[in-house]
Amino acid sequence: MKQWGDEIILATAVFWADRVEWDEDGRVCHIRDGIGPDEYKQRLTDNTYTNYMARNNLRLAVQIAERLEKEDPEYLEELNNRWEICEMLPKIRRAAEGIYLPPVGKDGILPQFAGYGKLQEMDLSYYKSFGKNAAAEMRKEHRSEDIPCKNRQPPPCCCSCSRNSRKKPVGHSAGRYGRKTTSFMKNTRSMKHPTALPPIP
Repeated sequence: MKQWGDEIILATAVFWADRVEWDEDGRVCHIRDGIGPDEYKQRLTDNTYTNYMARNNLRLAVQIAERLEKEDPEYLEELNNRWEICEMLPKIRRAAEGIYLPPVGKDGILPQFAGYGKLQEMDLSYYKSFGKNAAAEMRKEHRSEDIPCKNRQPPPCCCSCSRNSRKKPVGHSAGRYGRKTTSFMKNTRSMKHPTALPPIP
């Protein structure tokens, strides 16, 4: 913990102590304009996951600062020179106790963020019909591609296997693949097809 952990926790606690916004009465602080794990919900106030994690970070930072003050004051002074830990410690304590935590709902589940229960339920009928129509269009398009066409040429194989050796190269100079495909297939026919992979050492 001394090498990296203590400093990371203390430095992030300094960030949260500066990041929170206090009510006018100064009793409760909030984390506004944030994004929680559900990134589709943006610019939130008091995301439950974020606020709980921030409170744990702040509380742990207070414990670490108190421990270092007793056991390793020199290291605490070193961290203080970088992050102003001693000056921010009162703010860290205050934020740890005053940060708002959304309460458990009547169903026994924590809301995603403050005010989540006031959201209107989405009407998914449009999206369900859209999904069915999109799937039907994709199936229709897929069936149209399966219609045989005498002018359509198969794509070239990546090697000179027997499948390509029995077929004539694409002869259309301005076709789907053009001259490059013709020369590619001619060149690959002159290459030897490996019959077996080399043994693994």
